[in-house]
Amino acid sequence: MKYIIDVVIHKVKGVLDSMIIRNACQNDLPAIVDIYNSTIPSRMVTADTSPVTVASKVAWFHEHEPEKRPIWVMEGV
Repeated sequence: MKYIIDVVIHKVKGVLDSMIIRNACQNDLPAIVDIYNSTIPSRMVTADTSPVTVASKVAWFHEHEPEKRPIWVMEGV
C-alpha cells in the first residue's frame, strides 16, 4: 500500500512541477467560460441551466482585481 501511495504522490508532484498558477488575463476568458459551461449539465456547481457567453462574462471578469479578488488559471509549462 505504501508503494502505491508513493507512486501516486510522485506522479502528482511531477504533474504539479510542470504547471504554473497565474492571474488570469482577458485572453483566458474563453477557456474559463468553456470550463464553466461544461459544469452546467450536472447542476452540481452552478444553478445556471443554459450556457453563458464570453460577452456576458466580460464585466464579471473586470470586477476581479488581482490584488483583491483574483481569478487564477493553471497552465502547463
